[in-house]
Amino acid sequence: HQVNKGASEARRVALKHASGDYVVFLDADDWLEPNALQSMYDRCKEHSLDFLECTFIKYKTPTSKYFTRHKYTGFFNKADFYDILFDVNEEIAITCAMSRRELWTDDMFLPEGVRLPNEDLFPLYSLANKISRIEITNDLPIYHYRYNPNSATHTNVLLKQQYLWEQYFGLLRNKLIELGILNNYETQVRIMEVNRLAFNVVKHDTKNNWYKSVINYNTSAFDTKHKILAFLLKYPTICRFVINTNRR
Repeated sequence: HQVNKGASEARRVALKHASGDYVVFLDADDWLEPNALQSMYDRCKEHSLDFLECTFIKYKTPTSKYFTRHKYTGFFNKADFYDILFDVNEEIAITCAMSRRELWTDDMFLPEGVRLPNEDLFPLYSLANKISRIEITNDLPIYHYRYNPNSATHTNVLLKQQYLWEQYFGLLRNKLIELGILNNYETQVRIMEVNRLAFNVVKHDTKNNWYKSVINYNTSAFDTKHKILAFLLKYPTICRFVINTNRR
């Protein structure tokens, strides 16, 4: 028990107290299927896994739920896993996974006191560098994710603020430089920046240097969708209209 310092600090402290061979992270609003831990543990032991990613049962309302499905399934190595993490059309989360406890270290989480839009994905870049055998499966829908509009993840403070995404990508680039892999994934990081600016940020600061940098990226290596988004971001009002219209 401690004063609320955010998800990263809670997980960092929890790992110091953990003693099992594997760990699973569960957020306060959510719950697991009966026997979820046993099913995940058996799968990890059977296939000698370092990391097992399962699927969510997500609730838009208390009675409206749907099952998520991964774009990629099967067994993967470290290089494959990095490619998957940088695919904006895939959702990998440490809250729907079991992993070897010994792989986790303090420096994999965000620095203490830093709160960013996505605290789940950030440590996976470090974790991926340490693991050699991963499975992603759609066969284990084990994690019940309850949408809470009042939770930290869904407030304007985290998801919709441009300056927080700027900080996020600054820290991400530093982490990838530290791991020696930024050059391999610079294009994918740029696509992620375009994606987050277009879909998450509601009010764009067009005078911001990061924003100016993103809208002037060379998009020749982008897929068609993100070429279009990068162009539309130059006209934020039109971009927001197009996205809202197509979401209906």
